[in-house]
Amino acid sequence: MKFISVDDSKIPALGFGTFRLSGKQCEHSVADALSSGYRHIDTAEMYNNEAETGTGIKRSGISRKDLFITTKLWTHSLAPGDVKKTAVRSLRRLQTDYIDLLLIHWPSSSIPLEDTLGA
Repeated sequence: MKFISVDDSKIPALGFGTFRLSGKQCEHSVADALSSGYRHIDTAEMYNNEAETGTGIKRSGISRKDLFITTKLWTHSLAPGDVKKTAVRSLRRLQTDYIDLLLIHWPSSSIPLEDTLGA
């Protein structure tokens, strides 16, 4: 497996995206992808499938320490007071203690980027 190194982090070069997956299809697809060798799972708050993604991860039986999980904040969650609350909800839905990479899915024209990043 190839990795991209960023500072002290190693990110699997190929990730499995969950856009447009839902329900049992999402759960099975994530579990199958991990069984096939994927170790990077990419989801997002806006995809409305973090819970199913988390269940698929659990079903795979792959240890959390061997995975790299990315999720994203949507534009309505970028206010400084919302960033942490949204991240905590994502953690619960994904059934994990940490997210490896938390991204801004799409910037907001009404919330300065500096404010979001500061949160």
